Amino acid sequence: MEIEELVPQLRTTDLERAIHFYTRKLGFALSFRYQGFYAGIRCGDRMIHLKLVDDPDPGIDFVRSGQHLTSISACATSMPLSGRSGKPA
Repeated sequence: MEIEELVPQLRTTDLERAIHFYTRKLGFALSFRYQGFYAGIRCGDRMIHLKLVDDPDPGIDFVRSGQHLTSISACATSMPLSGRSGKPA
């Protein structure tokens, strides 16, 4: 068996604000919404899912205290995000 795709799921306490950030600030496209608590956004052929949650991710306080979290991924090829960057307002 070979994994062909992984879709990250990002938690948010404000789904509309997250959708706005990814679509208006970063230029992603909204692919779908599901019952007001879930959405999919797309950048080219890559998808990210957004899930509405009641509480912020516990790692947020760690990041705000000056620490950082690292995520490392490996793949055979990579797709640049065309130099766009930004932070949620």
